[in-house]
Amino acid sequence: MKKTVFIIAALMTAMCAIAQEKIYVHMSNGTTEEYVVANCDSISFTKPKPPTRPECQTALDVEDNHYAINSQMWLNVNTRCIEYDTESEAYKAGIKTIPTSSSAVYTPYYTDPTTSTDRPGYMSKEQWGKLGMLYNWAAAVGLADGQSQTTEFTKRRQGICPNGWHIPSDADWLALRDALGGPSQAGRKMKTDTGWSSGTGDGDFDFAALPAGYANGSNVENVGSNAYYWSSNAINSDNASYRYIEADYDSLDEDNISKKNAYSVRCLKN
Repeated sequence: MKKTVFIIAALMTAMCAIAQEKIYVHMSNGTTEEYVVANCDSISFTKPKPPTRPECQTALDVEDNHYAINSQMWLNVNTRCIEYDTESEAYKAGIKTIPTSSSAVYTPYYTDPTTSTDRPGYMSKEQWGKLGMLYNWAAAVGLADGQSQTTEFTKRRQGICPNGWHIPSDADWLALRDALGGPSQAGRKMKTDTGWSSGTGDGDFDFAALPAGYANGSNVENVGSNAYYWSSNAINSDNASYRYIEADYDSLDEDNISKKNAYSVRCLKN
């Protein structure tokens, strides 16, 4: 029976020679493969599929996972990527994957709260799967190990966000807060109406904040009661700005804290 030979374009050089009724394929890894022409019906060239980031599919499916308010468009799920996208500052610097569970200020790391704690009974399995990863500030904004940022970035910072999206700045968070009626009630409007240890959100808006807690290294705290989100704004070499929502309160509050803590990331469209 004759065979059809499929030659993957990404695995071969352009050098193919036909001699003595054979096809010699010189591969990019230095080897040579040969095929008898008489046994071949056809030769097809195909391109490899682009690389996928399976752990990021929820975030990248922006058609179904965004929350628009005024001129802003936010992802309505926490980011759970552990690889930087191709336009990220980190990727361009040769950094592709974030390591896990450190506790240093300048060493990027992430922690998965769903493998470090047990699911609370008041949180559904679906909500549990949407908590995302917790990133220290260096990992969130895409800094290299040992790299420091002491002031506000002069440009939007993509960091761990998908291409076309960025880590929200203090100004971005302020715009969202004001669009939701100010600091005293914005948190309630951002929360989901279930999944919190006490108190609930309105559920009227699609931001869908869930209480993923925070981490310091592999130690995870406050899952089910608090949500913490990084801002791209550095305060100094050790601290950065963040926003937080607590189960028993309606407010969206702001503060700054050590960059070694790991918080959630919500991405904003450019």
